[in-house]
Amino acid sequence: MNLDKIKKNFDDCGYVTIKNFLNDQEINKLRSFMIEYEQTKNDKNDFILKTEMGKEILKRTINFTNMLFKKKYHYTGESSFSYDDINSARVWHRDSKATNFANLDYKQNDILRFMFYFQDHEAYSYGTKYIPGSNKRSLYRFWNYKFYLNPLRHLPGEVKAMLKGVKINNFKLRNLLPVNIFNSHNPKVKAGDMNFWSLRTVHAGNFIRIKFFKNLSFPIFIEEIIKLPFLNKLILKENKKRVVMGFSLGLNNLQTKNYIKQRISVNAIPSKYEEK
Repeated sequence: MNLDKIKKNFDDCGYVTIKNFLNDQEINKLRSFMIEYEQTKNDKNDFILKTEMGKEILKRTINFTNMLFKKKYHYTGESSFSYDDINSARVWHRDSKATNFANLDYKQNDILRFMFYFQDHEAYSYGTKYIPGSNKRSLYRFWNYKFYLNPLRHLPGEVKAMLKGVKINNFKLRNLLPVNIFNSHNPKVKAGDMNFWSLRTVHAGNFIRIKFFKNLSFPIFIEEIIKLPFLNKLILKENKKRVVMGFSLGLNNLQTKNYIKQRISVNAIPSKYEEK
């Protein structure tokens, strides 16, 4: 595994796919456990710690991340899984929340999101799609008409911070350019592969692959058209329920503490992870 190449790809694109991060035993046992756990209707929060196998995967991921970034990441308390959900997160979004603009560095990855897949999204639909390089952009809400009607009121947080005299490291004016929704990418992930991304990376869930053009990545509004009854027969679907598992790692800094606090407020992280 070439860590330098992985790091460069991550810095350039804002996300990376790691092939075969899970072995066959982990794939099969965890997939079965998640399907069974789904039937219990129990709380999915902190899911990665509910099995010894999950704990081992978390430990392996932390070790890999620390080697890659040469920094010390820790588990934020945020982990869960999704079963048979092919309609959620169907909008472009970022996972970053509660950003501390008094201490922002565009090259610093304070918090990282990891997703593990338990079926084939190389030949079929419903993986995660990304806009490469969007981790370096601020003004990504190009669909928000309010910004264009009243730009001063809806300035990106980075701009407001700069106007107040806050120094933001590695900031460039081109970072304010909108992202290009026609330049999205559907990574070819299979069962056992892992995607991880910066919380600043613009992405969406459940991409669509279609017959004859399975390697094309369409803008979301085109995918929604493809889902209409007279076109949806084109969608490539695997004969297997979709199961994905994810968690977040963060550095021990104010950005991560703010993120954890915000996620606790929406019941995405157990309250025991809030620093007293």
